[in-house]
Amino acid sequence: MGERLSSDGESAAQPGAGWRGIGLGEAVRRLAACRLEAFLRNAPGAACGEDPEALHCARIAIRRLRYVLRTFRGPLKGTGARQAERDLQRVNRALGSVRDSDVGLELMGEESVVRAVGENRRWPRFLEHHRQARRLRLPVLRRHLRGSSYAALKRRLERLVTSEIPAVSSVRSPEGLARRALEKALARALKIGRWRRSGSLKKVHRLRIELRRIRYLTEDFQDILGPEGERLRRRAHRIERSLGRIRDLGSAQAHLAEYGPPAPRALLRELDRLACAERKTVESRWTRLAEPRFLRAVGLELKG
Repeated sequence: MGERLSSDGESAAQPGAGWRGIGLGEAVRRLAACRLEAFLRNAPGAACGEDPEALHCARIAIRRLRYVLRTFRGPLKGTGARQAERDLQRVNRALGSVRDSDVGLELMGEESVVRAVGENRRWPRFLEHHRQARRLRLPVLRRHLRGSSYAALKRRLERLVTSEIPAVSSVRSPEGLARRALEKALARALKIGRWRRSGSLKKVHRLRIELRRIRYLTEDFQDILGPEGERLRRRAHRIERSLGRIRDLGSAQAHLAEYGPPAPRALLRELDRLACAERKTVESRWTRLAEPRFLRAVGLELKG
């Protein structure tokens, strides 16, 4: 059974405890333990290769655990956090190729796409080709989620979370670090906000990552950021979802052009149409995020 997801497929699990009055080591331990538990719970289902949701949840948990380790990199210096972050990045990249196949197959199964393709005689064989391509990628995924290398990674991560992180001693509070990290993430997102209109999928994804950082921080520290933090989370998340959709559509088009039999033209036209609609959605949602009055209110709240 996968980790509980929100309506857009993102992990909805939270550490479930307030941060006021606790030490930095305990705060980071709670966050890291929550994400590690989600990864270990979903890894067996992801490794079997038959459950796209388990794979998605495992990748989300890895991503969120990496972000915890990166956000608190300074205080965690001297622990195995930096190496763990690199190990998790390597695993997530290996899982990404299968996840990309899942996303492409999901797109090709959408009602508007199926309707656009109609009775194209090449469509069944085209779909089967991409299903087979996914199956051929599974051995790489399983090498990272089974066997001795996975067992060793699990031991290192558990030691980090149960022994090394709790031993961290710091006079800095998690609240102060979270506020500063959120300020920086918001500043970076606004600075590169023009990339939302870029034809480069890398730039679109880079902006999406900054918005994701905002969401992770506002979710993980919601009880110390207040109502404006929650509004920021909602507004950033809506844009992030649309940017993710744009990237998925663009990546699918690039993949179809490079691998396998030629894609039906009707399919490519529909993917283009869906991407254009999402870009319009991003523009309307960005206006709300970048509203000066709203940003001033967020800034005041972050100052405490």
